[in-house]
Amino acid sequence: MAAIAYLNFDGIAEQAIEIYSEALHANEVKKVRFSDFPQDPNYPLPENELNLIWSLQSNSQAGKS
Repeated sequence: MAAIAYLNFDGIAEQAIEIYSEALHANEVKKVRFSDFPQDPNYPLPENELNLIWSLQSNSQAGKS
């Protein structure tokens, strides 16, 4: 049985991903950052937010997570 989890972290997703990946023996498949999307020139994101993670897909020994 596959499980899909949606977790939110206030600016610390990078650290949380490392912890969960190690605990679940997971391998990163795809990581999407805010900078991967075109920015609206009328409402640009601050430079410090462009590197934040928007979405991540990983695989664990139990399957896709």
